[in-house]
Amino acid sequence: MNRSGCSGRWRKPRSRPSFRRRCGRHAASRRTTSCGCCARRSCSALDTAGTTAADAAETVVDGEAYGGDGSAAGSTADVAAKGEPAQRSEPEAAPVTENSGRGLYAYATTRSGDLDLSRVAAIADDRAPQVIERGDLALVVSEIALSELEDVSTAELTEDSRLASLARQHDAVVRATFEQEPVLPLRFGTVLTGRSAALHLLESRDREARELLAMVDGHCEWGVRVNVAPGAAEPAETHNGRERGPTPSGTAYLSRRREVLKERDASQRRRQAVLDETHRTLAARARDSAVRTTSSQDALFEAAYLLPRTREEEFFAEADRLAERLTSQGMALETTGPWPPYSFARASGEVADD
Repeated sequence: MNRSGCSGRWRKPRSRPSFRRRCGRHAASRRTTSCGCCARRSCSALDTAGTTAADAAETVVDGEAYGGDGSAAGSTADVAAKGEPAQRSEPEAAPVTENSGRGLYAYATTRSGDLDLSRVAAIADDRAPQVIERGDLALVVSEIALSELEDVSTAELTEDSRLASLARQHDAVVRATFEQEPVLPLRFGTVLTGRSAALHLLESRDREARELLAMVDGHCEWGVRVNVAPGAAEPAETHNGRERGPTPSGTAYLSRRREVLKERDASQRRRQAVLDETHRTLAARARDSAVRTTSSQDALFEAAYLLPRTREEEFFAEADRLAERLTSQGMALETTGPWPPYSFARASGEVADD
């Protein structure tokens, strides 16, 4: 059992079928991986990166992009390509500007120090990312040709698409940083005009970044999702099944229809009350939480929780208890993680819809 909490190593899954724990480090598909841990839900990277990738080539900014959020890539491929040792950037020999067709791709804000990113490849590159420092803060970046992002389309939302590859590379760099220092992931597709813009970014957000880094230090993000259990009936579905037979007409039909709708509404209210209680209970054991709006047809509820590593076991014990109640009502709870704090890297606390 991994007790470090934020190292990204997988946890031994519990045996409860209703409470599926999915490892954040080895996740790539719905299948259980060979390491024995549960795989994260498919297309996490695609769901989250897709909201911004379509216009990623237009996100060249002058250092005002601070504040990663839930639309940053959340996939988890183990990109461990060998590259050059991470280095503190010196002024570029030639300006890196939008007009030159190149920019600095920015991954995350972190604390300055001896960050070793030599074993991770930069996005769309085989070399290691660079680190630009200003005082106690650092920005993880790599040079990129803007053309690398021009043809990225959300229409390619498949595991082997260009978008998925870029999202996984983005996440791999964020994770490599997260394993060494607290990190504030930046939005997928954030490109700066050059070193001066990177320094301005660090300077303009200095106080905000320090406060957020202090908040997430020693914490990991864990996701919780509640789905309709396989084979479970939707509210009022069983009742609807009893209506089969001669179709009534007139007043009898309208009366029966009103009864069905009333029962369905009551069932949905009961289900929502259980989901609300589930969130309140889990949020009480977290440093912070954020409910997500999901486009998945299977998900009834999805949220992210920022957990101190010292309270992870308490959190999962509570999740086990809640999972039993949800199972009895035709729902299934699963967790994903540990993740870098993608959902808590902006001061407003808002989380972009996946």
